[in-house]
Amino acid sequence: MLLTGGKGVGANRMNRWRIRAINFFKRFFLLPRSRRRIYVLLGATLFALLAAEMVVRIFAFDWRLINKMLYFQMADRPSHQPDPNPDIIFRLKPGDYDYTGGPHGYRVHINAYGARGPEHPAKKPAGLFRILCFGGSNVYGAGLKDSTTWPALLEKRLNRDEPGRYEVWNFGTSAYVPLQMATLAREKVELLQPDLVVFAISNGGAPAFLFGQSPAPLFDQNPEFWRRLLGSPHCLIGPQSWSVDARLMLIRWLRLYRLAAAYHAANQGCSWVYSGLHEIRNVNRSVEFYQWVQKRAHLCIFLYPGTIKKNFDYDPYYVALKVPALSLAEKGLPTEYYNVHPPEYVMVWYADRLAKFLREKGLLEPMN
Repeated sequence: MLLTGGKGVGANRMNRWRIRAINFFKRFFLLPRSRRRIYVLLGATLFALLAAEMVVRIFAFDWRLINKMLYFQMADRPSHQPDPNPDIIFRLKPGDYDYTGGPHGYRVHINAYGARGPEHPAKKPAGLFRILCFGGSNVYGAGLKDSTTWPALLEKRLNRDEPGRYEVWNFGTSAYVPLQMATLAREKVELLQPDLVVFAISNGGAPAFLFGQSPAPLFDQNPEFWRRLLGSPHCLIGPQSWSVDARLMLIRWLRLYRLAAAYHAANQGCSWVYSGLHEIRNVNRSVEFYQWVQKRAHLCIFLYPGTIKKNFDYDPYYVALKVPALSLAEKGLPTEYYNVHPPEYVMVWYADRLAKFLREKGLLEPMN
């Protein structure tokens, strides 16, 4: 009886839907021909848009175009890993990595806490002066052995006078901009309780994504990414009466509209790299970090010689903020000194100059 009842209910529902469909078509064909044509055209247009939306979603045509507007970091890819934090995007990956295949081969060790160099306990031993270095590939030491990066050489130079007193951690990460540096630095300062933080600025502007990493999840979870990519007035499509927020919402949810918006933006020369919103975030987050960390540890800004080219304006990062800054951006140096990835002897020069500067500024004494 229960089975029969169930079939009966289902049959009644089918009959009701059949009757509704028949009545709909009867009313439709009773309409004037001109109105029927309008409804058919509207229906066909809606169907075509839905079909196009599905095609874009299935084949990811929007992301194929958007990926060309982004910037990807490819150096030493295995020793970097994606990170879900939108202000970090990627970080160093603990482990051992062999890059000896080229003419200037080297190996890399990333310790358990994500720093390049030897293993250290998180808890700082009594009497030890701990220094954490943050920056891009200049700090990481692209193309160099672990022992010839300038943080490693700085540790060696400082311990020459006071053996065993200093410990220097290298958190330099290829392509990092100050937003990423400040975010990672705050995390590591809370964990490792350093006496000094060296904030080495060598990049600016837009953060990179890691090569092989899909940026789609970060954009899906952080609508602000769409504003930084397509939020400039000349990059947007749609009537001027539509607000920027309304158009960005359409870009976020409608893949076909997103494809059209990306195509328009690409033709206008818009890209992730050229958005001015990135540098504003870099400076603001850096200043917030300075104000926070100076209550916990000494802070020093370091600018390598290549910053003399002024690819970005570095002054807002430390001028008028009363942050001690060592700038090696001086004229008249040999050409290789201005390279972001200089040879080992230039790194030795960095370490000597930085060690001298830290002593002169009293930054190698524990805070009271």
